[in-house]
Amino acid sequence: MQELRTTYPTTIDGPVIYDTSMCSSLFTGHIANFSTAHHFEIPVDHHSPVAQLTMFVAVVCTVIMGLSRQMGNLVLNLFSLTLRWAFKDSQGNLTERQSSILKQIPATVETVLSKFNLDGKTTVFATCPECHCTYAPSFQLGSDVPFYSTTCSNQPYPDADICGASLLDKVLADDGSVSF
Repeated sequence: MQELRTTYPTTIDGPVIYDTSMCSSLFTGHIANFSTAHHFEIPVDHHSPVAQLTMFVAVVCTVIMGLSRQMGNLVLNLFSLTLRWAFKDSQGNLTERQSSILKQIPATVETVLSKFNLDGKTTVFATCPECHCTYAPSFQLGSDVPFYSTTCSNQPYPDADICGASLLDKVLADDGSVSF
């Protein structure tokens, strides 16, 4: 940004809007092309409003509020169960429309994220099971395999001890090796 300000100075007070078409030489002489089509093709639009709202709540809980995927799945399934109970008549039957709505609600947050075209555009964080602190993954140069801290280093409040809970589950492979 500093290079833009130096190259294209202005005397206007307040926000400055730059015409980036004149700045293409700053970016190795090539204009970057980005496909934005995925922003306008949203699979969730083909679902009923009730299913859309249920899925939206699950996305908000996991992506914005930071709930783990497991807890997001719980929220999603609790909504589905509540709707099923609310829809049933006195004999426990559902209409075809109600049944269709319930079938539209996925069981996992991963499926919901794909319905909003958010799959692959989110980052899975490690979440401490004790204090619920979240940890972003780190990546080695050139790799897309995430690495996470093995223990929680959060200090939940001033003068408290460091949490120290294990963030990763140990998995014993068939050959006897242990991985996280």
